[in-house]
Amino acid sequence: MYKIIIEVMPPLIFFVFSLLIVKFKHKYFEHSPQSWRILVLGGLILFVAGGTKFVHYFYMNLNLSMTQWYPFISWAEIFGYVAGAGMVLFGFLKWSSAFLNTRRAATLRLRQLTCIKAVLSMLNHHKNMDEILKHSFSGVMNVMGYKMGVIFKPTFRSPEMILVTHWGIPAKNISNLYNLYSTNTLYQETIKSKEVTTTSDIMSLPEYGTLFSPEDKICSFACIPIKFCGKILGLLGIYDSSPNRFAYQEIQFLTSLGETLGLAAKQILISERNKKRRDYISCVENTSKATQEDLSLEETFPRIFAELKKIIDFDYVSLAIADRSGQNMKRISKGTSGGMLLDKWTSIPTADTAVGRVIKSGEIWMEEDIRSSPSWGRDKNFMDDGLVKACGVRSRLILPLWSERSVCGALSLGHQRAGFYSPNDAKWLKPFSQQLSLLIQERNLWEKLKKEEHLSQLLSDYAQKLISDEDIKAFLHEVASDLTEKLPKSFARITLLNKDRNYLSTHALHQIRKEGMNLRKAEKFPLKDLPWHRLTLKAKRAMLVNQDDPESLMPEKEAKLILDERIRSAFLVPLIINGEAVGVISLGEMRNWERQPLIEEETAFIKHMANQVSLALKKGLLLHSNERMRKRLKEFEEKRDKVEPWTDLSPSLWDLSYEVSNPLTSILGSAELLRLKEPNLSPENFKYIRNIEKGADRIQKVIEKFSDSVQSKQNQSFNKAPRNPVIA
Repeated sequence: MYKIIIEVMPPLIFFVFSLLIVKFKHKYFEHSPQSWRILVLGGLILFVAGGTKFVHYFYMNLNLSMTQWYPFISWAEIFGYVAGAGMVLFGFLKWSSAFLNTRRAATLRLRQLTCIKAVLSMLNHHKNMDEILKHSFSGVMNVMGYKMGVIFKPTFRSPEMILVTHWGIPAKNISNLYNLYSTNTLYQETIKSKEVTTTSDIMSLPEYGTLFSPEDKICSFACIPIKFCGKILGLLGIYDSSPNRFAYQEIQFLTSLGETLGLAAKQILISERNKKRRDYISCVENTSKATQEDLSLEETFPRIFAELKKIIDFDYVSLAIADRSGQNMKRISKGTSGGMLLDKWTSIPTADTAVGRVIKSGEIWMEEDIRSSPSWGRDKNFMDDGLVKACGVRSRLILPLWSERSVCGALSLGHQRAGFYSPNDAKWLKPFSQQLSLLIQERNLWEKLKKEEHLSQLLSDYAQKLISDEDIKAFLHEVASDLTEKLPKSFARITLLNKDRNYLSTHALHQIRKEGMNLRKAEKFPLKDLPWHRLTLKAKRAMLVNQDDPESLMPEKEAKLILDERIRSAFLVPLIINGEAVGVISLGEMRNWERQPLIEEETAFIKHMANQVSLALKKGLLLHSNERMRKRLKEFEEKRDKVEPWTDLSPSLWDLSYEVSNPLTSILGSAELLRLKEPNLSPENFKYIRNIEKGADRIQKVIEKFSDSVQSKQNQSFNKAPRNPVIA
């Protein structure tokens, strides 16, 4: 019985072993599904081998003859035990190997997760991108045990990468890291593909022998992009001594590491962007306060750009303010190289300049290196600015300043480093440029109102002078001077017709500067040689001359005779007295019409000044007429005193009365017609016309009273005289 149990036990043990393996295969053999199959197969083979021996023993106890099969049964039993034991041993070895690999992979995975967790925890301790990259990089290199490594980040102003930190690089080879990005093509391939790039051909790398030597036993290299949403935020280069270190799972980890670092970098960038946005808002608010405190742009300029310096770096800044034509500009420049340098220019032409193109197109202008640009040397405005050379400007950014639907100026920034500015800078500077536009618009409105007020006051002053001054010649010279200086224009000439109306004679001439103009000083100009002046007198309305427009071109002969042969535009206004044109005010401009056009307010002012001159001339004629009348009255009184009887009064008295009454009637009629035909007369001009009418009425009444007195005296003398008797 015991022998039977002993013989039966091995097959049963092997069978139970196989059943246990099958039952617990999901729990203990999940990491190696092949090993449990091998173990079950080995157990079954051992079970069969034990069963063979049991069958042999069973037949022997039954006294059955199996002598001929005994050798085969013995060899089968031995083979079964050997094969089964081998299968079981192989299964255990395979299971142990898989278990060790799984444990090793789990340990590696745990280290990888530790690295990822450490990177994420950096966000709570550091708010600077460089610090996060440095601490995260050192943690990864320590935990993962890599041999060497470097990390780069973009400058955000150019496509170049700059070194952030390194690991395991010998001190003598650190200088080679700064040009590593440009020499190793794998970095460029990583940026293009945005995927991890690996290689085991270390000897083909350009840094082999310079960054590391053969003694360092570097065998593999991986370049990992630090990215977020497809945007490259940095590059991580890792060198290791294991040839197969960067396998599939390692590449997956490195990809996750790059994305995690990209997420951390993006959060830092968002935080920095929010801080930058707050700084920009603060800059705009401070700029707004500065503009409200002071109305002088020259005094506000340094304060405004001190605020701008807080949010963006520059070595040169310039504010160009365009005039109404857009062809001229006022420029205020500031340089920060070697201290504060300030430069101010007015009435600079915008033609053939980058600023002029920005004002005309309304588009942003950006140059990475102006010295290599085709426009370098042709932009006279930029070249003539001494601060550009003094500050060594290489890159520049020009922003248009919009005022409603037109460009009122441009903001220029320059830096010594090429490629310093990017389109993102223009986007961030938009609120600041809008605030500058509001400032310029406010200044333009203020200057416009100030100029209109000044011109109105000037007209009022001339109205007072018209009453008080009696020197017509000085009055005309003052008008010519003010028209030239206040508008301003290149020159002004006032000419009057002679009695025969075939010549124009100069009575006033003024030019804004002595050089650059060739004005003839002639006193008389034949009207037959002046077609534009002749047309102005005939049409009795203002005429505009534009030498750049074929339809309003003045002949060279006329321009050379009465103006200047190089004149570019002119404005001719007739002087009208009692409906007759008696002269012309000629305003000339040496700049073309596009650079210096006349606006509606200026043409209205010139016409009002022409009316003032006409009234002054009319006043002069009245004064001359009154002077003649006083002289004739004085002669009449002297004759009257010499004649005693009224009957002997000279007939010249009646001639005098007739001569005085006729011009008085003309004066009264002209005043009344002027008042009727000009319904929009100002109260002051209406007052002057009333004074003329009152004075003329008074003279008329004195003449009538004197005539009545003379008639009464003559009648009395006639009644007292002896009469001849009537002869029947």
